[in-house]
Amino acid sequence: MTSSNDEDDDLGLPPDAPVAFLDALDAEPGEGLPEATPKSPPDFDQEEIDALVNLVLDEELARLEEAERADEGD
Repeated sequence: MTSSNDEDDDLGLPPDAPVAFLDALDAEPGEGLPEATPKSPPDFDQEEIDALVNLVLDEELARLEEAERADEGD
């Protein structure tokens, strides 16, 4: 049987993570853990976006064609 500390270690959490979480829940606004700030997406120009979309579509088309050939072979 594992203790809760062993489970925390398996999750990669520090030993005091549950305590810090509960402290943050009890804290008044402006105290406790800082609010998570959303990260801005990386800047891509339209050519990079188009190239990535084309790459994904080409890979998906190849996968579908391979699956179709495998179905015909059965």
